[in-house]
Amino acid sequence: MEYSHDNWYNKQGQARPQIVAKLRQADVLIGQDKTVPELCKELEISQQTYYRWRQKYGGISSDMIKQHRALQKENVRLRRVIADQALDIVILKEATKLRICVVKIDSTRPTSFSTRQQNAPVRQFQIP
Repeated sequence: MEYSHDNWYNKQGQARPQIVAKLRQADVLIGQDKTVPELCKELEISQQTYYRWRQKYGGISSDMIKQHRALQKENVRLRRVIADQALDIVILKEATKLRICVVKIDSTRPTSFSTRQQNAPVRQFQIP
């Protein structure tokens, strides 16, 4: 059986759509007056697995599975967006922690860290 990222698998490697299909097949077999041990033998699953699947996936249709898959993909996308935003916030907080130093400039002498401008007696620069 080839695994795909589009399907969800349980521990035994059964995809959820396959589980739902087997449960539907079990419903048909029960309609044919087969007992649970007989249908489990035919489906090649244990009775415990049958009852666990029935409890977990009993009311799920294939449309619900597709909708759940789409919601999971959207959830992953939104988690990435939130992680990116959290990273941006950390970067901005670090940037605001930098000290700003105000230096008065003598307009007759150029400085080594910036060029002289007319009508700008005060310059600001950041010290990392």
